[in-house]
Amino acid sequence: MSDFPEIQPFGPRPAPHNGDPQAKEAESVAQPVPTTPDAAPAVKETAERGTNVNLGLILTGAVIGFALGYVLARYQEVLIRESKIDDLIESTRAWIRDQGPKIADPIRQGLESAESTWDQAVKRVRSRRPSGVLSFLQR
Repeated sequence: MSDFPEIQPFGPRPAPHNGDPQAKEAESVAQPVPTTPDAAPAVKETAERGTNVNLGLILTGAVIGFALGYVLARYQEVLIRESKIDDLIESTRAWIRDQGPKIADPIRQGLESAESTWDQAVKRVRSRRPSGVLSFLQR
């Protein structure tokens, strides 16, 4: 049996078929069970413990939810960062493919020009003093 009184439905009750209606009505109304002074703290303690457990479960669920949300947000941020880095690398490669010849051709021409100038200078020095060029090796 429960310590709480039964809840009676609202509205008129159906009429009894046999017997005295007053006696049936008196039986159907449940008397509240008197509680002893020792039982009241036990009920109160059980109710408080249930509230603490429920509050603990709610807080634990909230903490787990925030932790999972944080981890998922960081993972999503890493994916976005990687995709941005991939896009940057791809656009850099495309720029180098497009601009590479424009940058490298003048440098290559300058190196070729410097090489031909060096060759001409060496030829002039050899023609003027053919043995003097390697004089430091003869000593």
